[in-house]
Amino acid sequence: MPQVTIESDAQWHELRKRNIGGSDVAILFGASPWATELTLWAEKSGITEREDIDNNKMALGRYLEPFIAERLGKELGWKIERSREYHLHPTITGMGCTLDFDILDHEWGPGICETKVVFDYAAYMEHWGEDRAPPQYELQLQHQLAVTGRSWGVIVCLVMQTGTIMPAIVRRPIPSVISEIELKVSMFWESVKQKKRPEPTGTDAELAVMRMIWPAREPRKIVEIPSGDLNSEASLYLWASREAAGMERQRTVSKAKLLAAAEDAELLIVPGFRVGIKQDKRGYIRMSVDPADTGVVGEPPASTINAG
Repeated sequence: MPQVTIESDAQWHELRKRNIGGSDVAILFGASPWATELTLWAEKSGITEREDIDNNKMALGRYLEPFIAERLGKELGWKIERSREYHLHPTITGMGCTLDFDILDHEWGPGICETKVVFDYAAYMEHWGEDRAPPQYELQLQHQLAVTGRSWGVIVCLVMQTGTIMPAIVRRPIPSVISEIELKVSMFWESVKQKKRPEPTGTDAELAVMRMIWPAREPRKIVEIPSGDLNSEASLYLWASREAAGMERQRTVSKAKLLAAAEDAELLIVPGFRVGIKQDKRGYIRMSVDPADTGVVGEPPASTINAG
């Protein structure tokens, strides 16, 4: 299988930019707690720069990776070494990965070892099990098996609260899952090539992306969409703005979908509603939603949030 020796952080970041990696693949399935397909699309399209999450917990997790691998190797008699290569899929352009560790000289052939750290035992009990890892990690390993062509791998988790390294979760390639991963990766890159923007799911990060795609409103531009479910989003946004308390999430979701439909227009007309959008020089966005039969786009409600 094609692979590249990683010689510098700059080289590694460039490879990650050009490929859908193991930590990206869950995004394409809507299973990532960190990003959405729209934010990934904006990054791979060059609209935004990748911002890796980094805090004390993340840093500690990376620090503990060699410890977890060493303890697992001693317990099971496996030869486990830090991976130094970036692997590329043999047939799918733009699909690659970095492994945590290689398992060598095993009777099953070379394997993959992915190490994870969970700080709270309650979180482990909620999301993990004796033979179950969170979906994003299951997809990550299947992606890595597809890229490397290896026949097996493990996910091993350290629970910090108890100091316990849980039994390794062994996985073989699942052909149906791998086929779906390869299809989604190919379709994603086609959407980047065609500049076909994924639909937003409604996060603050997506609002920031749309502000970068459309940094200003085109004066007097009107977009009218006579059918579809945007009237429901307009109604939900209006209701959530009036209720205010506890409705921030719904308001953000509806706002993102309405903004994506309006693009850079000042007015979006959907069945039953007129959506007015104002954007200042700093990029802050204010939105008003009024019943279409008023004929007037009113002032934004006092509770309107901004996308800045």
